Amino acid sequence: MEDKKILTLLLGSPRIGGNTEKIADALAEGAIEKGYEVKKVHLAALTLKGCLDCRKCWSTGKPCIQNDDMDQVY
Repeated sequence: MEDKKILTLLLGSPRIGGNTEKIADALAEGAIEKGYEVKKVHLAALTLKGCLDCRKCWSTGKPCIQNDDMDQVY
């Protein structure tokens, strides 16, 4: 059985439908043709908090303790 190939596109531009997204869509189209599952993440639409340097992620091996939208990116 072949492993599922996933391409995650992180879009940093706040302009939905702008040039960055058009390029990402072209990449996604090619990847889909090659058998990839594609996930687009619009970072500007998420609530993301900065790192607290609490090192919980390092000591527990779990995602960040911050309660924000970064879980959608993991």
